[in-house]
Amino acid sequence: MARGQQPEEVRDVADEAGEDECTRLIEEALAAAKRLLEEEGQFRPFALTLNEKGDTEIVMPEAADGDGTSEQDLEALRADLGTEAAAGAIGAAAIALNAWIHAPDRSSRRDAVIVFAEHHAGLSLQANQIYDLEERRGDVVPPHAVTWQELTVDVIEPSIFAAR
Repeated sequence: MARGQQPEEVRDVADEAGEDECTRLIEEALAAAKRLLEEEGQFRPFALTLNEKGDTEIVMPEAADGDGTSEQDLEALRADLGTEAAAGAIGAAAIALNAWIHAPDRSSRRDAVIVFAEHHAGLSLQANQIYDLEERRGDVVPPHAVTWQELTVDVIEPSIFAAR
């Protein structure tokens, strides 16, 4: 798979086991992240899991009460999901986080939602969804407008199902 393929291209090209499940988790994680951005203007890392029945569940890190950093949340989620994966309790998982993506020369940065999606069969994807966020004036609901920009999807090394 070429670097930076769009989800539609990933669906057309990839024949790997777990691709449909990873794509579904990426789409659901991006939808949840957009809702959080519209309401709060930001969000802490969260995860989605997919069980053998095809049901998804949201997972928040232990430090979700505001203590700790996003990096600590990310590591806690990876550890918790790794334990569930090793026990066979989940078949796929995705972690979403709010981040900045820097230009190669570090002259500028863009807001992005990054989603890491993994399947027990070994497929691991990273989706980078660039976005613009605008604060709305007055009593408008939701208080923020989110506009999706470029989306890239790359195959990466697994970090949740790596031990299986």
